[in-house]
Amino acid sequence: VGILFTARGCSFQCTFCQTTAFAPRPKAIPLEALERVVRFYVEHGVQYVLILDENFGNLPREAENVIDMLARHRVRWLVQSRVDLFLRNFDRWVELGMEGALFGIESFHQDVLKQIRKNEKEGASHELARRLNRAGLYAHGYYIIGFPSETEESIREDLRTLASLELDVTQLTIVTPLPRTQLWNEVESNYGIP
Repeated sequence: VGILFTARGCSFQCTFCQTTAFAPRPKAIPLEALERVVRFYVEHGVQYVLILDENFGNLPREAENVIDMLARHRVRWLVQSRVDLFLRNFDRWVELGMEGALFGIESFHQDVLKQIRKNEKEGASHELARRLNRAGLYAHGYYIIGFPSETEESIREDLRTLASLELDVTQLTIVTPLPRTQLWNEVESNYGIP
């Protein structure tokens, strides 16, 4: 498996993410540079690439060009993106070689998703997990616990819900305010950061 970044940056404003502080406008990496990497991978027997953009598909034309290039080289791919971008592009991406998805669920609660500016619908991650499972594709979900409005019992319930998605990998993170994020500013002003 080879690693591929096709763009850097993110225009979404999730409060927990540092990307928007350092790279608030996504910028595509030139297709010619990506093709050199893919050719190198193919020459060395690599048949799969893991695309680790913050949100693959956020630059639709560039994403389509990358997918077409991977198809020409007969390289299968797994990709990290947002749930809404996966749902919008699911059938086409699967048809063109997508083998799996890495995606941020973050929370099952609409109030928390709104608070962290995730701008996703709470049931969307369930729909994506169902589609991935039905298609037999790899599913890797990221989930955050410990937001201020959560309780011990709500976290227990969320973990049961998370298990019901039957993901291949579930990556849990405890809320961690990172410098230069809105979450950092909120936690610092409301609770203090030593």
